[in-house]
Parts: sequence; C-alpha cells; structure tokens
Amino acid sequence: MRQGWSSGSDSSIPYAHITDTLVASLFAGAANVGSWSGNGNLRLESFPPESEWGEDEARRLISIAENSCDHVVSIERPGRAKDGSCYTMRGICMDHLLAPVDRVIELARESNPDLVVTAIGDGGNELGFGKRYDETIKSEKILMPDKCVSVVSCDHLIVASVSNWGGFGLAAAAGMARVEQAREGRGEEWEKNLVEVAGRCMPSSKDETRILAGCVLAGCRDGVSGEMENTVDGMSLDTTLACLEDAREIAERGWI
Repeated sequence: MRQGWSSGSDSSIPYAHITDTLVASLFAGAANVGSWSGNGNLRLESFPPESEWGEDEARRLISIAENSCDHVVSIERPGRAKDGSCYTMRGICMDHLLAPVDRVIELARESNPDLVVTAIGDGGNELGFGKRYDETIKSEKILMPDKCVSVVSCDHLIVASVSNWGGFGLAAAAGMARVEQAREGRGEEWEKNLVEVAGRCMPSSKDETRILAGCVLAGCRDGVSGEMENTVDGMSLDTTLACLEDAREIAERGWI
C-alpha cells in the first residue's frame, strides 16, 4: 500500500487504486492476495512522472475524478511541501519520480463538493499533514520540517508509527462499521455469523508475509534501513504481524 491511493463511489463502480508507473507491478501483485483486496473490484491505474504526461494521462485522471470518487484514501503518499515539491523525510526531492495524482482531489471536488479525503502518514512529508501543519513542523522527530512537511490538507488524518499500521487500523474500523450496518434489525442467531466479517476486510498474517516477500523479491528496500529485507521502516516482520493481528482481533471481536 505504499505511496498508494484508492478511490471509490457506489458499489456498481469498481474501486480505483492509483499509483506511480514505477511501482505499479507491486500493486498488481498485492491486488491478487486475499479476498480483502477487492474480489475483482479493484482497478489499477498508474501514471508516469509529470514530465512524461500527455493528453491521455490527463484524460484518464479527469475521468477517474469525475466518475469514481466520493472518498479518496491516500497512504504514505508524498504531499507537496511549501515550495511545491515533494520530499523524503531526509529532504531528497522526489518530483522526477512521482506522478501528480494528488490533483485527483481538486478535480473530483469540482464535480463532487462532498468528496471526503482520508490520509495516512508517518513522517510529516505525506499528503494530509497540512491539516496539522503548525504542530507537525514543531516535531523534534522530523529532520527538516521547514523543508519536508506537506502543506496539503485532508478531512481525516491518521498518524501512525508506520503508515502500514495506520492502514491496518483504518481497515479494522471499516470492518467494524460494516458489521454494525449489517446487524441492524437482525436476530441474535444471524449475528453469530458475523463474528469474522470485520476481519475479512483485512489481510491475514499469511497475506502480509507474502506481500512483503514479493516486494523484496522485486527489489524494494526498507524506507529506514535502505536494505532489501523483510522489514517495514526498520520494524521487523514479527512486529508488523503482531500489530496486524491486534487490529484483526479488535475488528472481529470488539463489536460484540
């Protein structure tokens, strides 16, 4: 889910997962791991850096914005800093690598003023931190806050130690909400069949292990260590799986 987006409207229109051409193959692989990933309803759209854009890319983004967006979720997506560029936490400019897909928000709001944007991040340089810009630039954990912190805001900002973990939390909450909707007006016996409904909105530990292994095999590196290893932002796989299982347990049992 790194540097990714998803957008969705009603159930008759497939969800769109929007990312950069550079990492599109990784998202394509993840989309086939586990029923939680969309059951065939997930459409992958990838875009090259802005320097390589033509009329086709512009038309595709406009079409997504106008036809497939009522709620946009971004996770670990670099957001523009005050000088208009996107940076890593270490102050390295990424403009030459990234597609300007954040424009989907502005375009979608032109046709849907009620668009909701939820952003997940961990370093302050991601889209969404503009919602808490003044607080974020004061953080002692950020190496170059004046340069790196994003000014792009959102409706709902989820801050986590690791963005992936924030994604687990959002998925768990969505699963619990689904159960609450489904149980309304139903009997107690029917409710017993919903115990694992929320958990099915999330990857299993096996799914997560397969995805991470696939990323490493494809040449991905840990964002902190810079090594090709089964870690996420310097955290071991066991630590990530423990967080995932905690979220799954809350989703599956917390609503009862």
